[in-house]
Amino acid sequence: MENMKGNASLNGELDVVAFMRIIWRRRWWIFLTTILVTIGGVAYALMAEEMFRAEVVVVPTVGGDSKSGARGGLMSAFGGLASMAGISLGGGGSVEENLAVLTSRTFVSEFIKSNNLKAQLTKNELSDWKLHRIFVRMLDVQDNPRSNLIRVGLTWRDPVRAASWVNKLIVALNDHLRREAIERSNENLKYLQTELQRTRIEEMRLALYELISQEQKKAMVANTQQEFAFRVLDKAVAPEERNSPKRKKIVLIAMITGLFLALLIVFVREAVDRLKHESDSIDQNINPRG
Repeated sequence: MENMKGNASLNGELDVVAFMRIIWRRRWWIFLTTILVTIGGVAYALMAEEMFRAEVVVVPTVGGDSKSGARGGLMSAFGGLASMAGISLGGGGSVEENLAVLTSRTFVSEFIKSNNLKAQLTKNELSDWKLHRIFVRMLDVQDNPRSNLIRVGLTWRDPVRAASWVNKLIVALNDHLRREAIERSNENLKYLQTELQRTRIEEMRLALYELISQEQKKAMVANTQQEFAFRVLDKAVAPEERNSPKRKKIVLIAMITGLFLALLIVFVREAVDRLKHESDSIDQNINPRG
């Protein structure tokens, strides 16, 4: 057993020694390969287009959705009837729903057209679908439920435009959601007024009056509140530092990649040469000369 352990230890030492000998023998090739790949990384880092990220910080606004405790059951019943009729009696959408609108194809396409961004985004003639994909890739949203803060970032090669676009984006989003809320309230009010004319039960009429009052309040808020869904805490300003490329990181990754690639090629070549040598030795033993 001790002999086996000793042999294993000796083999391990021999493997390390052989490993170091191979590296030393090919040291200049490894060095030059690493340098060449690193130079390629430096060239890429210097030639890559600089991109800047502008960020606006917002918080969701508090909705005006409320219910009367005494008539909650009747309101729920009318809410069910309204849902069956394809009408929502609720307030504005949830934060998740409103943020989903931010990257939706309809909203983004409308924003690009209204701000004449097509020529600035690309020189090619692209469809609305592709323009939407380009713009959405520029956006990133960081939602922190604990602090209730939402950070909306936009990355572009021009820092001034990046800040301008992301600020306009929040204004456009609030306007879009506000218009939808007004339209929804108008539809709800039409439905409730129709039901009020058809109903003769006093308690149900009282509940309908309450629901109509709530919808009128929502419509009033939507008509008067500019920051309807999101309130801006900190507007975006033109960033002075680039977001990418991360030049030091690129060079470091290129250097490590170059070293790994050089070592891999060296050991693959060494293994191929060894197999070829062993094959030649076997052939000589099988077919000796003379």
